[in-house]
Amino acid sequence: MHRNLPFTVWNLLREFDPDRKGYLSATRFYKASYLLHRKLKQRRIQTGLPWCWYIYGPEVRMDLIPAEIYIREERPDGTRYYFGAEPGSQEPEPGTRAPILYEIRALHKKRLGTGDMVREIYKNPPKKMLSLLKEYEDLVDSLEQGQTLIGGDLSALMLARLDRIERSYSEEDFGEMYAEFLRLDDLLRLLLRDRPERIRQLGGTIHSFRELVATKASALFNENLPEGFAGERMELMRRRLEAFRPGLDALEKNLLKDIPRKDGDRRHTAGLARAASIVTREESE
Repeated sequence: MHRNLPFTVWNLLREFDPDRKGYLSATRFYKASYLLHRKLKQRRIQTGLPWCWYIYGPEVRMDLIPAEIYIREERPDGTRYYFGAEPGSQEPEPGTRAPILYEIRALHKKRLGTGDMVREIYKNPPKKMLSLLKEYEDLVDSLEQGQTLIGGDLSALMLARLDRIERSYSEEDFGEMYAEFLRLDDLLRLLLRDRPERIRQLGGTIHSFRELVATKASALFNENLPEGFAGERMELMRRRLEAFRPGLDALEKNLLKDIPRKDGDRRHTAGLARAASIVTREESE
């Protein structure tokens, strides 16, 4: 554990909720502590915050933070964190006390709501595709049931967003589920063209795919976590990928049974063949 961690976390909890009224939900604390960690890192000050990326942005592993410095309360509206016993046995690194306190107060003075913090974090995620996938799921979720997209600006917007996701997709980092991404992209484009009223039916599948990507992202983008953490997350990603494939197969069969494919529809044929070749080679090694 980094010696700056107890001091940083305790003072953030106290600054944001000095009267222990429950203002810091788990989500709000995760986002605030990550924003603080990122800002201090720009000043070359380490906090030791144990975090990883997940589907809703950074998540903090509270079991790796000294339990005595915070109070955890489970409430009907979610988990809340309060400051606990002041850490007195270990001082932060020399020269870091004042800048840590300054950045905590500066962050609090911005009066950011939890949603504002999420938006701030997604302006600069570890990979741009992480924010683009979130935006797309949010867009699909916002559609009213049965809304028609034919010829509308919303349909064009959704296609343009797919183009951006496709351009930003990192095969190097997320190659394990690249074939599934191509199939989902193909399915979305066909539905937008011929059955736009069915797009909302893909909301759950898009969310599950984002969960897959986020699981891999948690193995790639994390700090101050145990040595075996990345391996555990990779194994979880593989299990989730195996569980995801049959559902995607069934969805394709159900949604495309009455949509005739044209020669120009198979835009990802080469990509799918390449992805299949890579998987086959890896499995044989």
